[in-house]
Amino acid sequence: MKNLFILPATFLLSVVVANAQGNTPDIIKAKAEIKESKIEKREAKKELRGIDGDEPGVMVMDHFYEDFGNIDPAWKRTKFFDEASFISDGKLTVAYYNSDATLVGTTTPATFAELPASAQSSIKKQYKGFESGKVILFRDNTEDASDMMLYGKTFSSGDNYFVELAKAGKTVIVQVGMDGLVSFFSEKAK
Repeated sequence: MKNLFILPATFLLSVVVANAQGNTPDIIKAKAEIKESKIEKREAKKELRGIDGDEPGVMVMDHFYEDFGNIDPAWKRTKFFDEASFISDGKLTVAYYNSDATLVGTTTPATFAELPASAQSSIKKQYKGFESGKVILFRDNTEDASDMMLYGKTFSSGDNYFVELAKAGKTVIVQVGMDGLVSFFSEKAK
């Protein structure tokens, strides 16, 4: 009688073991591909690193002059960036350099009317009753994969508008892609 129970149990166990062995290379391969994908993403994306000291370095200044020519900007060092403020095309422009002395991107003031028409319409619908305030255009340096920080929040690279919208003492910031896609970005503390 015992043999009747042991024989099917042994058969079932051998089937499970055979299946597990057959899938093991596939599972190992899938895990390796996932790990490789994570490594590639990590290498492609450079996260913000802090900058030490009080003054921008010589390399940053040299790179600024290479990028923008013989302009005398006002320099400011923040926790993550060396910022060079200057006038370009009649607008105050700020160039952001990371800890590697590489240009991350620039910001310039913009207007609500400069946003893609679809974004303007979307904002008016989604944020009914909100007043449009400050609009900033962030132009990304496509040759650098560093993250950028605005309004105390990091975001991945790419050209974007940032629009402040206010209503009843509350200010929200929306991010607008060049394709007109609008997304909530942050809330500004009063």
